[in-house]
Amino acid sequence: MGFSDILREILSSKKLKAVELSRMTGLSEAAISDYLNGKKEPRGKQSAAIAKALNVSLDELWETGYQEKKSSKISAKEKELLETFEALPCYLQDYLVKSTKDLLDAQSKFQCSEIKRSNKISNN
Repeated sequence: MGFSDILREILSSKKLKAVELSRMTGLSEAAISDYLNGKKEPRGKQSAAIAKALNVSLDELWETGYQEKKSSKISAKEKELLETFEALPCYLQDYLVKSTKDLLDAQSKFQCSEIKRSNKISNN
């Protein structure tokens, strides 16, 4: 799969249009169009800007490892979660990660307190 195919696939999975990517990266719409049509490939700074805007690694953007990620065996629920997460803007992804970690921490503390309470009851 070439760069243009990968870029198209990532844009599609994130439900983004070329014009939106142009705004997000500061690259011209013509340049993005050329990348999508396979007429040109971005150089270092342009690649980095695209990867950052799409919240993917350069490795994923340039195919190295992209197929392995796509073809790894994950459940339908995990795939749905990943696709939904990837479609979110970066700030919401960050918020979701933090909120999830906070929930896990709260759950862990609750379980510890329940175990302590249970031990006190059984010791009495």
